[in-house]
Amino acid sequence: MHASFHTVLSCLLCLLAPGLIGAASAQGAPGQVDGKKPHHPAPAKTTYRVINLAAGEVISASINASGQVAYSLTTDIFNEPINAYFYNGSSSQNIGSLTGPGNFARVTGLTNSGQVAGVSLNAADDIRTFTWNAADGMTDIGTLPGADEALEPVINNKGVITAIAHNTATSFNRAFRWSALGGITDLGVLAPGPVESSYPRAINDAGIIVGDSWAFGNDYHAFLWTFGTGMIDIHTNASNDSTPVGISAFGQVAGNYHVDGELWRGYVWTFGTGMVDIAPPAVRTETFGMTSGGRITGQIGDPFIGSRAMTWTQGGGLVDLGTLGGTISSARGANNKGQVVGGAQTGAGPVHAYVWTAKEGMVDLNTRLKHAPPGLVLEAALGIAENGYIVAVSNTGLVLLKPVSKSPCGCPHSVGPVVASEMVAVGAPLTASVGVAGERQAARYGITWYWGDGNATRTASTPAASGAASAGATHSYTRPGIYTVTAKVVDGNGASVDVSRQVVAYQPGKGMAAGAGAFISPLAASKAPLRHTGKARFLFIAPAVGAQPASAAAFSQAAPGSLHFDAGDLDFVSKDLRRVAAQGAQSRFEGSGTLNGKGGYRFALAATASNAASGEPGRIKLRIWHLDRVTGKEVVAYDNSRADDGRVRPAVAGATARAAASTTGASDGAGSALAEGSIALY
Repeated sequence: MHASFHTVLSCLLCLLAPGLIGAASAQGAPGQVDGKKPHHPAPAKTTYRVINLAAGEVISASINASGQVAYSLTTDIFNEPINAYFYNGSSSQNIGSLTGPGNFARVTGLTNSGQVAGVSLNAADDIRTFTWNAADGMTDIGTLPGADEALEPVINNKGVITAIAHNTATSFNRAFRWSALGGITDLGVLAPGPVESSYPRAINDAGIIVGDSWAFGNDYHAFLWTFGTGMIDIHTNASNDSTPVGISAFGQVAGNYHVDGELWRGYVWTFGTGMVDIAPPAVRTETFGMTSGGRITGQIGDPFIGSRAMTWTQGGGLVDLGTLGGTISSARGANNKGQVVGGAQTGAGPVHAYVWTAKEGMVDLNTRLKHAPPGLVLEAALGIAENGYIVAVSNTGLVLLKPVSKSPCGCPHSVGPVVASEMVAVGAPLTASVGVAGERQAARYGITWYWGDGNATRTASTPAASGAASAGATHSYTRPGIYTVTAKVVDGNGASVDVSRQVVAYQPGKGMAAGAGAFISPLAASKAPLRHTGKARFLFIAPAVGAQPASAAAFSQAAPGSLHFDAGDLDFVSKDLRRVAAQGAQSRFEGSGTLNGKGGYRFALAATASNAASGEPGRIKLRIWHLDRVTGKEVVAYDNSRADDGRVRPAVAGATARAAASTTGASDGAGSALAEGSIALY
């Protein structure tokens, strides 16, 4: 069972090896006549219908065996809290929070029966673990004595939860178990002492819990816990630290260990073998999750050069899944039928969602869509159910891919992204458009455009020869700011789908600074466990300073601006962006913010203005860090000021310097060049 942003659960078919399903007997093929094999047409390639689940900034998503989805997102990262939702197979509902509708709630897991686990804020503003189901609603499961919070729960199919009890004042962290019948059980620690702590990471349906715990010095060791054994140390090699990521139904444990530094190596553990590397010593791996059937997913290769998706099974060993023509890929989920999903770089540069099988290899899911709306791009698949349903992130938000079958789909119309400029000057017209597709090719749709400033426009779609429909509208903003543009698309039966995007409206001159777009994040910019390479998106705005030319004194008097930065699993938000210096086409900004919802982070941003005349695309250099509470030292979460970790490595065979820069996001001292969007500095 995966212990990350998705849950992939077992079914009876997991008992069958994927290669044996539908295979002919070794004794001879049934139906064979006179020694000749009958002709059977090749099975059709699987195609998918797209179901728009929700628009907004996707924070987490879990999918169960039948294709139900629990997810969390925010429709406005600056002004709206993260909310939790449950899709029951036909519609989604906001499941609320511990303090009422619309308040913070984040999903961390989902069972096959539709029970959701996650975290929310209670009335005292403490983070607590909740469990939710359609019949009983949301329940706070409590925490250990001496703690005020309960963090990062994982749940098994029996509804048993394990989470971290945390004391915000003392940094007490202790693993515990909860069930509806048994209540709370303290799992203990491996070693007593001043910094004793334990962190659960996964639980299987037998109730076996694995995690990591302090083990003296600076080391943390993987542990396994049952009622019979209590907490036992399963760290059996000479490395410093180890942490599990999953446990199978058979008791296999998958995880990572490292000797020094940030780079980890993947392992599998059993009672009989102890910790065993899943790759030879010269091959670097990192595991992300494990299914109930024992399939591991993760990455293979040096992350500072370009790592690729991998999968491992006891019978098949380690398999490099490759890419879609680019340099990098990552495996984010799997099921027990041999299907693996994730994101992979294409030859053109962007990262696309894929599905992999041993028979077909890696397939770009964008090439397998039926009735896809114009402009839709699937960027990463997060999980796959036993029935083949796939939950994925797209440029419209979160979507569900439903395999096409002979049975009627019953799917609503699907809607593509809002197409509009990332930035627009105040008073200038912003033109936005959207595409729609469905089973009825001549269908017409009503579209309501919400511009984010209190204004709305109603339009109707125009059918296209391709069978898709499209609609557009124009609006002008009267004040600078970051606005969410939403298109609500309604069909003739009243079914509606929302898609949205954010737009920066800026006031030219008067010391205004604004930017929106994307760049290719360097391979070593984000730090473990949030390491990401590929497209990183940003938008920021700093209000006018009231003086021209702008000066340091004027900057200090200006109101703070806003920054949003998104790179893979790293999501940074600030409402405290302040310009501290400007020189020519460059400006520097500083401030504080939250990383994945957690406060206490600082940032330094350097921006270079876009200039079409000189061919300058604009550049971003960003550093995000926090101070360690014990040592007081800076702990860097993201830094794209350099493209590597300082180590000398051989060049990638056949790669030119320019090609290497385009795929790794190589950054010089001025920052990473924009691949999309623009920056305006006044």
